[in-house]
Parts: sequence; structure tokens; C-alpha cells
Amino acid sequence: GGQFLYSTVGVHPTRCNELEKGGEVYLSELRALAESGMKSGKVVAIGECGLDYDRLKFCSKEVQIRNFRKQFHLANQTGLPMFLHNRNTSGDFVEMVRENRHKFTNGVVHSFTGTEEEMKQLIDLGLYIGINGCSLKTEENLRVMSKIPLEKLMVETDAPWCEIRPTHASYPYVKTHFPTTKNSKKKDPNDGTCVKNRAEPCHIIQVIEAIANYRGLEPAKVAKATLQNAQTVFFPSKRPSRTAASAEKLGEISENSPQNVKNSAAARLLWAPFAAGNAIASRKKLGEGKFRENSSNSLANQLLTTTAKGLRGGGSGGKIAGRVISAAAKCARTGIRRKGSFQSPPWGKWNVWTKFS
Repeated sequence: GGQFLYSTVGVHPTRCNELEKGGEVYLSELRALAESGMKSGKVVAIGECGLDYDRLKFCSKEVQIRNFRKQFHLANQTGLPMFLHNRNTSGDFVEMVRENRHKFTNGVVHSFTGTEEEMKQLIDLGLYIGINGCSLKTEENLRVMSKIPLEKLMVETDAPWCEIRPTHASYPYVKTHFPTTKNSKKKDPNDGTCVKNRAEPCHIIQVIEAIANYRGLEPAKVAKATLQNAQTVFFPSKRPSRTAASAEKLGEISENSPQNVKNSAAARLLWAPFAAGNAIASRKKLGEGKFRENSSNSLANQLLTTTAKGLRGGGSGGKIAGRVISAAAKCARTGIRRKGSFQSPPWGKWNVWTKFS
């Protein structure tokens, strides 16, 4: 179970007092955990680490800076890329990254909400920019996002936070919506609904749509580019085989060559922050963009029988991932009976579903 789930090892800036108190022993344990995860193929980056000056009540600037520096060293020792956090740091974050850039191979600054100048500085340092719902709240956010080169862009949900809300400037650009419930403790996790005001992995399609529609691009083009980018950062040694198959499935929108999700390569999943990079967008011609409820070959049924089954082999991670995908699939399969509450992406007669965890 959980064979398509990946993780990172690091200390968030608001929790760096743990690293401060634990000293070298704590740091050694982090390194051992990272190296063990690398051997099993489950740990793909150091992080989430960085600086957060909006929440200094948890950890002072001085302690954050000191322990951020230690994690550059950890990345240097392991050779892993970095998954980075930056919030309202007045240039301190960029300066620290610049000073330590030689210590790590690659990285992404996730949940980016900074200025265009800051974005350009980070890209000049060879980093990628991660965009989620929190990155798309205002018109200025959208303008800055539109300036990010596609070859340096990643998408994420940051679930359970950072959903795109009706008050956000990006909301009009979202075309896919899911039925919601206010009950966060649902008896049936597979009831086909999402919890209101909570980001869930399936919402990655909304981030892709908001980016693509604002920039006047096809959503599939954004999905393809961000997949390749995250493959480059987190799976460089495996990129040729994975990306070739993924790019083909994402890039071709031909009615004469419908795709399916019968093999594991087309049912690949990834933990939410890395979601876009390791996801496969699969298409099935279903007639006027709707799911055929009674079709055993429908995308939703294939997701339930292939993806969820493959993830439920054992372990809590696998079970959770299976439930997440099952819920998303059932939402897609049953949503058309909910008086239009589920809206298929308006991309012709194809439904493009990007599957994440």
C-alpha cells in the first residue's frame, strides 16, 4: 500500500524550536531518516523548511535563520532537492538561499505569494515556483503568476489549506466544481463530496484551470509542463521513462486516440505539495463531457477498481490515499446526478482528470 506516495524530511520554520532543542542528535536523526527514505525511494526532498516572519510567536527570526542554515547542510549531505517555505521575510529568505545555493541540487519555493521581483530573483537562482489557491487570491497575485515562465512553474493544493474560494480573484477562472458538505467527520469518506472550505487533492484541477484560463492557455498544456518540472526536481533519475508516458497522455487531445488508466503508470499519485509533478492526466471519451454511469469502462470506475485497489494493499498511508481517490472518483461518477453540482471541465468531449494524493 502507499506505493505511489512520497514524502520529505525537514523542519518547518514555525517548528524549528524542536531542532534547536534537539541539537546535533536531532539533526543526525533527520539525516538518518532522509537516507533511509532515499533507499526505499519514498523521500524525495529536504523540507519543508525556510523562513516565516508572519508567525514569529512560534519561533524567533534568529532561531529560524540558524536552523534553516542547518537544513541546507542536510540537503548537501544527502544530495536531495529542497522544498522551501517563505513568508514575508523582507529579502532575508532570498539572501540565505543565494548564500547557500551551492549546497543543494534543486528546489521549489512552494505556496508563493511574493512580488514579481522576488519571483525573478528566485528563478535566477534556478528555483521553481509553486502555486496553489493562496497564491491566487488577488489580482496582483494573478499578475505575478502570469509572469512565471511555464518551465519554472509547479502546482499544488497544500491540502487541507489554501483552497480557491469564491472571494478570490482566481475563482472566475475555475470551471470544475465539486459537491460539498459541511460535515468534516463524514460517516462515509466515499460519499462523493468534498468538505466545504477544505482543500482536497482533487482540487488540483482547479489550480491548473485558474492558471491556464487566466493566461489563455489550454489546461492540458499547464498540466504537462508542471508534470515535467516536478519530475526534473524530485525524480531526475526516473524522468525519461515516466515523463515520456506522462507527457504523451497529457499532451494529446485527439478524439481518435482515447486513453485509459489500466496500468499503474497511468494511475500514479503523489503527496499534495508535489501533486502536479507526479500525476498523470488520463482521458476517456465519454460523450458530451459526461460520465456514463453504467459503463464498466468509465474513467470513474477504472479509478475505483485500479487506483484505489492498488493503494489499499496495507498501511495507513495506502488506505488514506485509496479513500481520497475513491471519493474523487465517486464524486465524478455520481456528481452528474446532483442537479449540476458537478461540472465537467469544458474541454470539448474529453474529461481530463489529474489524480493526486
